Amino acid sequence: MVAVTTFTVLAMGIATQNASADQLALPALHLPAFPDVGAWLTTPNWGKLPQQNGGSAQGLSHSASAASTHASGGVGNPRGKGAGELAPYQPQPPRPRSGPGPSRSVSAGFNAATSVRIAAKSSATMNYFQNTDGSATRRYSQDPVNFQDATGAWQPIDTTVEHGPDGRWHEKANSTKVDFAPSATDPTLASFAVDGAHAVAYSVQGAAAVTPSVSGSNVAYGSILPGTDLQLAPTATGVKEAIVLHDAKAPSTWTFPLTLTGLTATQAADGSINLVDAGGAVRERIPHGYAYDSNVDKHSGDPATTKGVSYQLATVDGSPALKVSLDQNWLTDSKRVFPVTVDPTFTLSPTSTYVEADSPGDHSMEQTVKIGSTNGGGNAANTLLAMPKDIDNQHVQVTSASLSLFDIIATTCTPTTFNVVPLTQTWTPSSTTAFPGPNGSNVIGAVTPNVPRACGNVANNDHSVGDWVTVPLSTDTFNAWSNGTLADNGLAVVAASNSDPNARKEFGSSNMGPEAPYLTLTTTDDVPPQIDSVYPPNNGVATTTTPWLEATAHDPDHTVDPIMDFDFQVMDANNTTIVDSGTVTAGATWKVPAGKFQFGQTYYWAVAAFDGQAWGDWSAWSAVSIQVPQPAVTSSLSQNNGDHGFDPGIGNYTTSATDVEVQGAGPALAVTRDYNSRDPRTVAASFGAGWSSVFDAKVTEMTTTDNSNNTVLLSTVVSYPDGSQVGFGSNPDGSFTAPQGRFATLRALPNHGGYTLTDKNDTVYTFTMPLYVGGFGLTQITDANGRAQNYTWANGQIATVTSATTNRALHLTWATPTGAGGPHIATVSTDPVTTGQPSTAQTWTYNYTGDNLTAVCAPGAGTACTKYTYGTTSAYLNTVLDVGPHSYWPLSEQPGASTAVSAIHANEGNDNGTYNNVTLGQPGPLTGSSATGAGFNGTSSSVQLPTALSSGWAGSSISLWFKTTATNGILYSYNGSDLSHGVIIGDYVPALYVGSDGKLNGEFWYPGGSPMQSRTAVNDGQWHHVVLQEAGNSQGLYLDSQYVDSRVGNIPVMDNAYRYIGAGYIGGSWPDEPHQSSTSTAGYATYFNGEIADVGLWDKPIPSYYDERLYGTGKQASTLLTSVTRPSGNVHAQISYDPVTAAVSQLTDENGGVWKVGAPTVTGSSQVYRSAVLGAAPTAYYRLGDNVGAAQAVSEVKYAAGTYNNVTLGSGGPFQDAVAASSTAPLPGRRCPPPST
Repeated sequence: MVAVTTFTVLAMGIATQNASADQLALPALHLPAFPDVGAWLTTPNWGKLPQQNGGSAQGLSHSASAASTHASGGVGNPRGKGAGELAPYQPQPPRPRSGPGPSRSVSAGFNAATSVRIAAKSSATMNYFQNTDGSATRRYSQDPVNFQDATGAWQPIDTTVEHGPDGRWHEKANSTKVDFAPSATDPTLASFAVDGAHAVAYSVQGAAAVTPSVSGSNVAYGSILPGTDLQLAPTATGVKEAIVLHDAKAPSTWTFPLTLTGLTATQAADGSINLVDAGGAVRERIPHGYAYDSNVDKHSGDPATTKGVSYQLATVDGSPALKVSLDQNWLTDSKRVFPVTVDPTFTLSPTSTYVEADSPGDHSMEQTVKIGSTNGGGNAANTLLAMPKDIDNQHVQVTSASLSLFDIIATTCTPTTFNVVPLTQTWTPSSTTAFPGPNGSNVIGAVTPNVPRACGNVANNDHSVGDWVTVPLSTDTFNAWSNGTLADNGLAVVAASNSDPNARKEFGSSNMGPEAPYLTLTTTDDVPPQIDSVYPPNNGVATTTTPWLEATAHDPDHTVDPIMDFDFQVMDANNTTIVDSGTVTAGATWKVPAGKFQFGQTYYWAVAAFDGQAWGDWSAWSAVSIQVPQPAVTSSLSQNNGDHGFDPGIGNYTTSATDVEVQGAGPALAVTRDYNSRDPRTVAASFGAGWSSVFDAKVTEMTTTDNSNNTVLLSTVVSYPDGSQVGFGSNPDGSFTAPQGRFATLRALPNHGGYTLTDKNDTVYTFTMPLYVGGFGLTQITDANGRAQNYTWANGQIATVTSATTNRALHLTWATPTGAGGPHIATVSTDPVTTGQPSTAQTWTYNYTGDNLTAVCAPGAGTACTKYTYGTTSAYLNTVLDVGPHSYWPLSEQPGASTAVSAIHANEGNDNGTYNNVTLGQPGPLTGSSATGAGFNGTSSSVQLPTALSSGWAGSSISLWFKTTATNGILYSYNGSDLSHGVIIGDYVPALYVGSDGKLNGEFWYPGGSPMQSRTAVNDGQWHHVVLQEAGNSQGLYLDSQYVDSRVGNIPVMDNAYRYIGAGYIGGSWPDEPHQSSTSTAGYATYFNGEIADVGLWDKPIPSYYDERLYGTGKQASTLLTSVTRPSGNVHAQISYDPVTAAVSQLTDENGGVWKVGAPTVTGSSQVYRSAVLGAAPTAYYRLGDNVGAAQAVSEVKYAAGTYNNVTLGSGGPFQDAVAASSTAPLPGRRCPPPST
């Protein structure tokens, strides 16, 4: 009896510490229970008790020195490992298939000192060089640079003239055999052979008997006519003429008698002259002439020019003649500055021209071509170059490319950028006359050159003065030409900005001979493709047993672009191959088949790419953990440790209260309430918003709809008494896997009759009451000794809780308070203290305001109740973060901010966006929150996301809130070019946009697809929430949590560098917008007019279950407990929260102590350094972490790849979580790629 009494007193003391009598106002008759006492007394399963070793301190000092307490000073054992104890979590380091290894060699290409010109492989317009590394370099010119000698070999053209034994001046080396007379009166002043059967000669009527002065290729007949010089020079295909007039009295009409062999002169509709053979083919051409004076504009470098030069075919002495006339009014204008030059020329079809906004017409005969503007766009010009087409369909691999131009005029000595763009429309130089010219594609090269000679040549316009500029080009276009997958329509050279008045440049045209543009291409044998990135990355997590695996790859020699053939391999932790995809020909994504993966396991996968000729090296093994999907927010709920109820890491506040305890053996017959400020639930909570108890325990199935609107089971969710919800993964064998860190066993009962949950203490929870909302409610709790507690239901609610051991019970009543969304517990009563006297039952009363619990009154307390007060907030931010986005931009910065800060701290700023003309501080969409949104003006506003941000995962989602009254606005886009271009050709995806009819359109682009569209207009001035998600081969659109539509089709990797919120390009075949076209792929920069807030980007598809949670938490305010007052009237706690994040900012405890909580920060990993580099907006950033065997170094930002030479990859680097490269030979500087956009 003594032992029992001792235990009883001990039990009462412990219970009193757990539940404050002041708070609960316990009645005198109530004996608090210690539920496990009975279990200790009755359990038949006593195990072996630990033995306490004794000793004696006799004779020892009462003090201990520091040395004697040192870890090495004792006699104990080192820390051991308990039975079944798992090793601590360690992230998997990168696991290459082998150790560090060499990079792949890529050809070095042309070297002027060692490369050899091969005449037999050259052509009229191309010089072929064999390089020492086995590659070949082809240098293409627009007009011929070679002629065939008697052996058929191609020899360089030399237009230098030299004196011949016949007294005439002859072109040194060319098949056209141009020669000039020793006297201007010669009837064959100039002659040249088109070929062996066709020739041209001419003279000047009325010429004086003057002899020429000769220098290099120039032959000048001074004073051939009064005040007139005639300058002649051989070209590759004919003769260049210049009639130089020294004053206004000089004749303005000239007649050239013609001697034609095998040719007939005809006049074309545009006024030019064609020399045709007997078959009607044009063999030579005299393009439309033009004239210019010596009045050079000091800003543009352009002389005063006229196209008032006309041709007329005439007859002189029975033979054909050409009459050339200059506009007399222009010549005699007082503004003329002499000398004046008139330029008719014999040539083949032109191969270059320019188009100018304020000067439409044919410029193909001119000596220079122009780009840019001198007045902010009014005279903007673009240069067009037709290049030789013998690379087309040759199926050679182009490894490097560049375009060289001779810059004659530059309006500023400050370097300005210009771009090179491949053209996508057919065109001809003589008939392309209107600005901006044919459509182009993406920029393939850019340069910002220093041109000191050209910028100093503005006042002189001397065509012999200038700077050679070489523009390195992406090889994609030329490999597409070579492989026949893209039409070769030539190139355009354009200024980076036509609004810059200093961007004007003039280059030598194809008519400039040695100063004409040329294209250099280097080709080589096949280089296998290399893997650039994988997803999920190493140590990634997937919440499905059938995840999508994805890779990005490129082919250094562009045999195939894009790479479409991949092989995926997967093994388990024992290095056993689980599955091999074989060759996947549909692209860079592959879905693991069902039945291969199990929840709770870690697998390793690798991928290789094939370019049609060779397989590349495998990627390193990447670990992926298959984890059970968990409910948003509620899966992480728990009661905080510590005395004050807040957790500075989480930012939440929790508190617990035990209202009722009835003594007895078995599971505790008690009412315990747990509050958590992060809990968004209101209606379903038995004690109101934020509170949880055993009466809320249930099992539900967390389902979603796939992109065909079919129901799919995600996990089976158990709601625990403390409010946490835990998802269990369903395995094919009918078993369930608990999430990581949770020891519990869930079993399904036969015939879908419910579930049982066994926790680590061997307590069994039984759920068999079907709920009208789906799932099963709690009906029994049984402890490890078989003692049960039964829950009886009435009208869909728990009415009685009975201990099967003691037969004691608690009785519950429910009511729906005014303004509440559902019923809550109104009273809890014990059995009558005195049998047969119901009035002796002890009753606790619960009062509510709406769904908020405001007072708990113990029996006999009267008005001395525990009281609660609340504020409002929005649980949206916490819900988003718990769903696990890759990036999340609330767009709630203060006005004036320039950076859209990501709320994902672990990204360490790598994914911060940039505001452009956005109005911040606009009222936001979230009910109960003071968080603001961003206003977009519809003309220039945008948020540019970082170019290094990947959204090319196989499975991704975008969600955001938006409000508008306008039409034709883009909410989210990903593009191949930035918005500064205004118009681009192809390579743009307006993934979310409001159309011309006000309806929402959404699509992650895929071949043959069409956007999904909302059923009703969304430009109603109300906030709407949209989610667009894809799962590799399917996608779905959800608006305000409702399913809209879906599409099925393989979605290409979204590797476009330029992603925008509130802007993008649209046009082409995209429907419901003003630029829609069936004939053009041109995309036009388009901006959203309205407000946008809370943009989330996921690297996984968001299940529709989460769509509903996101929308619901945004539209419905959540409550925050702000104060707890004891029945005595003393304040137990006062809590303040951040108005945007709902995190605890300050707490005042029961003693008046004030606790303030700061904002969290993140440190560690190479991401800190990466963020700092990317934050400085580098042109290129090479981490040199490419796979062993890679041939090229891939840049983190949109930039040309570098080339490895003698580099060891996969070596240890400065950061533990990343590999590096090492080299025993210096990297040649010339291999660094040039700037590109």
